[in-house]
Amino acid sequence: MRDPRQVNVIPISHPRGCRSYVVVDPASREAAIVDPLLDQVEPILAAVAAAAASVRYVVDTQTHGDHLSGAALLKQRLGCDVVMHPDAPCAVATLRPADGEALALGGTRLKVWHAPGNSPDAIVLEGPGVFFTGDTMLIGSIGLKDVPGGQPRAHFDTLHRLFDAPPETTVIHPAHDDMGRDLSTLKAERRGNRWLREEDYEVFRQRWETDPRRVAAESPRYHAANAEGVMQVPEGLEPALGLLDAARATEARIKGQSRIAGAAERPPGAPTPTQSRLAAWMALLGVGTVLGWVLGTLWLPVLHVLSLACGVVLLGVGLARGEKRSGGDKRPGDELYYTGSPRNG
Repeated sequence: MRDPRQVNVIPISHPRGCRSYVVVDPASREAAIVDPLLDQVEPILAAVAAAAASVRYVVDTQTHGDHLSGAALLKQRLGCDVVMHPDAPCAVATLRPADGEALALGGTRLKVWHAPGNSPDAIVLEGPGVFFTGDTMLIGSIGLKDVPGGQPRAHFDTLHRLFDAPPETTVIHPAHDDMGRDLSTLKAERRGNRWLREEDYEVFRQRWETDPRRVAAESPRYHAANAEGVMQVPEGLEPALGLLDAARATEARIKGQSRIAGAAERPPGAPTPTQSRLAAWMALLGVGTVLGWVLGTLWLPVLHVLSLACGVVLLGVGLARGEKRSGGDKRPGDELYYTGSPRNG
């Protein structure tokens, strides 16, 4: 399938789940940096240099409550505008676009949509064939309520206002993902993200209000530091916390629940239910066939050689599959099933 994006997107992936992006207009080489982390400023600048790009904007999609923003430092280093919501309590923002206003990157336009819900100052960027969704919508989920002022009604309305109509091929770049990915598509999210699929507001509200994912105790300090604008890490505060440490679990890992449509809980590297059943059946058939060989030597000697060979093969394959899946065969993302989208990145 042809990539619908008409901008070059360079993801900067933090090991704790946060995602930043360098967005480059391919013709003019003008760029925007979306949701930069303070401890990722150097990799971001390296990506900008490698792309031979000139940065016009740094965009924070909200006043974050789970990591320190690099916007203030990038503003100092690059002399670019810092774009945030008109109501964002941020001292370093220089450009506060109205809902639907566009940021120009050469001939490309990035529309800025106000996206209240997860936070009152959230924004979403829409470019040709692409959304940068911040915490408003993640892959298979939505962001944690780690800043003050979130509202379920506003979040429900924002999701449907922004994401019901665009083409299903539209690429989604979220501000977090702890499955090792930095993109999805609207088709995948409409199928696999229960928050976006939900049409009944009351069901959405109940889920939103009872979301058991834990918000970190440090979140108010991150929010306050980002509102002030910091260029170095305050004493006693890590530069980035991220979704992994803030939640300690994705929705799909919460015990006894399947929090993402198409998700199932299992330990890292453990076999799927189908794989476990297949290995068990093969081992069982192997045992049965070996038993058949024993009986064959008593009543049907002519079949005992064939029966023994089949039994040994089946038993060996079944045990080998079970051992392989229960051992060290772990891959990034194995701890989480999500059927809405293949893994990327």
